[in-house]
Amino acid sequence: MEELEAELASRRGNLVSAPSAGVTSAPSAQPVQSMLPTPGSDGRPKRASKVPMKHLKGQLGYDDEKWNALRDFTRTSLASARLDWRLSWKAQRPEKFAMVYNAIEEAFPETTRFAGQWGVDRIAKQCWDNHKNYRSCVVKPTTYRGRQAASRRAARAAADTAARSPSPSSDSQSDSHSRSPSAGPSRSRRARPLRVDSNDSNGSDSNRNGLEPCSDEDEDGEGRDDDDGDGAEEGEEEDPHLSEKAAGKRRAPSQGGTQRKRQHRDA
Repeated sequence: MEELEAELASRRGNLVSAPSAGVTSAPSAQPVQSMLPTPGSDGRPKRASKVPMKHLKGQLGYDDEKWNALRDFTRTSLASARLDWRLSWKAQRPEKFAMVYNAIEEAFPETTRFAGQWGVDRIAKQCWDNHKNYRSCVVKPTTYRGRQAASRRAARAAADTAARSPSPSSDSQSDSHSRSPSAGPSRSRRARPLRVDSNDSNGSDSNRNGLEPCSDEDEDGEGRDDDDGDGAEEGEEEDPHLSEKAAGKRRAPSQGGTQRKRQHRDA
């Protein structure tokens, strides 16, 4: 009996230790990569949102001027896409992001090295966050941005008020220009005729020649009587307040008429 029990125990041990026929061990599971970076490109890191901008600038090989141009173009593209600033970044429409990223890669071909546009997405997200923070701070007077915006608005209002109201210097200049006479062509003053008493001249001519002075009407042959001329002479004698100009005008035709009349009668 003891021999039989020992034999059964040995057989049971052989069955447990020996591998079963036709059973193969399963191979160990290998990790599968979801994104394989293309040659010459940078694959997406595990925490792309934590990659600093300085690291992206170094990967692109940009200097400060080229880097600032890239960021400025990104901000302009985001504004052109008409994103809704009231919503979050993930709530925006994906087709708008696609148009923005394609425009950035076309303008800056070096950004195509980032597989899946993760570098462009990181730069655009950083520009979005900066603008979002500025919009929230500029309306608060307690923040630095809010105080700066308030001072700029006050300066613009003061400049507009000064532009509307004329300055005193301009008023004085306009008054001086309006009061000062404008230079014009100089006029030669006429020689004032000497005042000669018509009564004395007529009296002397009549006394010398025994002739009466004739008026302009006698020369023209209108046939007026001598009484009219005498009446005119009497009117001249009665008006002692003749002006110098009027006296000069009356003197010339009377004397001229007298001389021509005298020459005619002598002939």
